[in-house]
Amino acid sequence: MTVSFHKVKEAISSEKVKYGLKWVLLSTVVGGVIGCIAILFEIALVELTKAVELLTFGIILVLPIIGLLLSGLITGNVAPEARGHGTDAIIHAYHHEWGIVRGRVIAAKLTASIATIGFGGSAGREGPLVQMGGGVSSMIGQEINLSLRERKTLVLCGMSASFGAIFAAPLSGAIFACEVVFRDEFEYINILPCAISSVVGFLTYKTIFSLLGYSPLIDIPPISYAFDWPHIFIFLGVGLVCGLVGLLYVKLFYFIDRKAEGWKKPDWLKTALGGIVVSLLALLFMIFAIHEGDINNTVLILGMGWHLINLIGTDPLTFSLLFLVLLLIFKILTTCVTIGSGGSGGVVAPSIVMGGLLGGIIATLLGPFISFDMRVIIVVSSIVLFASVAHIPLTGMLLTGEMYGLPLIVPALLASVIGSWVASGDSIYHSSLVSREETLRIYKKFKEIK
Repeated sequence: MTVSFHKVKEAISSEKVKYGLKWVLLSTVVGGVIGCIAILFEIALVELTKAVELLTFGIILVLPIIGLLLSGLITGNVAPEARGHGTDAIIHAYHHEWGIVRGRVIAAKLTASIATIGFGGSAGREGPLVQMGGGVSSMIGQEINLSLRERKTLVLCGMSASFGAIFAAPLSGAIFACEVVFRDEFEYINILPCAISSVVGFLTYKTIFSLLGYSPLIDIPPISYAFDWPHIFIFLGVGLVCGLVGLLYVKLFYFIDRKAEGWKKPDWLKTALGGIVVSLLALLFMIFAIHEGDINNTVLILGMGWHLINLIGTDPLTFSLLFLVLLLIFKILTTCVTIGSGGSGGVVAPSIVMGGLLGGIIATLLGPFISFDMRVIIVVSSIVLFASVAHIPLTGMLLTGEMYGLPLIVPALLASVIGSWVASGDSIYHSSLVSREETLRIYKKFKEIK
């Protein structure tokens, strides 16, 4: 069968070529810029963390009060949109503001997040970077006079580049932004520009990061694994447990968030009170850490928590079963208080740590009955809990493979799908819309206002 030249010419029109080249260029620029911003943000956090580690134990335990107080002062006086976990804010801007973000939000998010995370608040760096990435993309779109719809696409590119860079996971970054903005649907139309941005952001981040001599935050020895028939039921069970625990975590998080939001006091007072509660939780947890045999384990519930994943991912029996349960409970509490009170930071890193701890509990209980490496359950659970509360099973599957090894994709997919289904009654990202029908209603309302 022959295809006429005329039909090929029609299929590849000059307008389509121009459109494609335009988005290749824009996506590449966004990816490169966001990759550089990710490096600067990472260096600031790493160096601040190193400085904090030189302080005495007692000072470290009270630093969250200072960090959250500073965060509240910054967000309250500069940009209230920078409070809380940044991904939800940029999703809200994508749906309700046509991707328009104020420039001051970027500076406020950067400084407030460094204060929150660097001084021990239980939060992650990916949420702030995703919001900053979306914000920078929005500013670029405004400067070059993109249409409103194109501006929204560029915001997704910034989100993808941020996620792909910070987790060194370009595939996951490409899918993340297109999957997270809706709970039950997927933005297929934006996958190409998001993929380009994610890959360029990842390569930029990786290249500069290695030249500067920094090492990855997650450092777990390779895991050998082969999926088999009985594992289907094991990982469906893992997904079920992750979904249930994740749902409880989301409910507690937004309970605290609503209480803080409804309290008619200055932001700095809310976050300072949150810092006091976080420090008190650390002091209370110190009692259990001493009983476990190492007072230094107290600080494991503070900060991003990657060290916890490295510990149990290297040796699943590092801690007793009871201590793993306590670690999980306190990590949930410190995260909900840190971000729910208005502190600036992400929920992905804490969610991954919680999932790893939950996986450690499950692996310890199932250890005598399974024939494969216990660490498989730990690392799969670490991603599945986050994928469940964010309703992003495809991202969860890919992120597991990119972070821990391709053989783990299949169990991660099973567990992420069932976990997302179990936790479908709520989401850690309240700004995610269920479907495009809601987008149409927002668009109609926007036209009426205009």
